[in-house]
Amino acid sequence: LLNSGVPLGIIPAGTGNDFIKTAGIPRKPLDAMEAILRGAPRPVDVGRLNDRMFLNVCGTGFDVQGAVTAVTDDAKALLPMDDLVDKAAETARLNKELANAQKQLDTVKAKLANEKFTSKAPQNVIDGVKANGEKLEAKIKLILETLESYQ
Repeated sequence: LLNSGVPLGIIPAGTGNDFIKTAGIPRKPLDAMEAILRGAPRPVDVGRLNDRMFLNVCGTGFDVQGAVTAVTDDAKALLPMDDLVDKAAETARLNKELANAQKQLDTVKAKLANEKFTSKAPQNVIDGVKANGEKLEAKIKLILETLESYQ
């Protein structure tokens, strides 16, 4: 990633976490993920040893088996935390989020099916409601995919 312009998001796990302390990364994984999704990238110093670059001590993996998934309007983040999270509780949380998103989508659909609303509302308002509905549909799809991956 060095000099690529691609940011690296760091989720703390394990016990040491020296780097997160000096970089000001939140200790709680979900807080760190929020910082990744909402924060601004910033440069960090790297070291070189025998033509290998390093950043403090860091291990990464891209296997998302057993990952916790957080879905926002803008992104889906996978946190490999199989041993750290109660899957039943995470499934319950996602089901609650799914029900809430579905309720909001039902409200959007009802609004768009209401002839009084569509005949009187300005086009930009109608377009905004439609865009909100599309975001909700995408969010619901991501949540359903995540729940399916837990099976």
